[in-house]
Amino acid sequence: DLAQWKGGINVSLDWGAEVISMSLGFPCDNVFCEIGLDFIDFWGPFERAAGMNVPVVASAGNDVTDVDARQDYPCGIRDVICVGAIDDGMMTRIWYSNWGATRVDIWAPTNIPIREPEGSDTFPMLDATHGGTSAAAPFVAGVVAMMKSVNPGMTVTQVLDNLRANAWLAALDETADPLVTHAINALESVRSAAPTGTFPDDSFEPNETPATATRIVVPVTPTGSQGTDFDGLFVGGPSSVDYYTFEIDTWSQLA
Repeated sequence: DLAQWKGGINVSLDWGAEVISMSLGFPCDNVFCEIGLDFIDFWGPFERAAGMNVPVVASAGNDVTDVDARQDYPCGIRDVICVGAIDDGMMTRIWYSNWGATRVDIWAPTNIPIREPEGSDTFPMLDATHGGTSAAAPFVAGVVAMMKSVNPGMTVTQVLDNLRANAWLAALDETADPLVTHAINALESVRSAAPTGTFPDDSFEPNETPATATRIVVPVTPTGSQGTDFDGLFVGGPSSVDYYTFEIDTWSQLA
């Protein structure tokens, strides 16, 4: 229901969303479809998001189609970041992902490992994967959220330019799939988004030497009331070395 799509975007903006991820889409390759979308002002919420500097990330789709040759939405909307899916650990399009040199902006991993929570309809803590371009899009949205966390003033255009400028490029990898023009480089995208070009100190600093190592209490709890809270932890990259000490009641807690 396109009205629900519009409402979902508007409600997200009203509630203060900084990034919107949409793992959905549909083809619209005839004039009657376009007239219908104009009639319901399908574009309004997307324009509103762009005007508020809230990036919208959408999946390219999973029907082995060149979306440059077929109009798909929301991927075909200006300022929407369209995401294709790559095979595990490679610069290769996974077989079912849609592609498009001009409409697919960035490529990202799929088949993301997940674990079903206890009490779910499946077996408790079942190891599984989340696949399709529906998994690649929220992967990119998560990277965009981190970029916005270190630089809240980034515009939608700056976000997309940053993702593509720091991506792994097929042109520089002779083994890469030529359809995968830009594969996301999460660490460099976030690092370069920071105004200083590097991550700020996190709450565990200074801990660059064994003498200043950060004490970690196990088990770790979300609130930090009985353990250590990892909110705000930044990974500085290969040249950043941090030290930690761990306090453990029993060896079984290492499992």
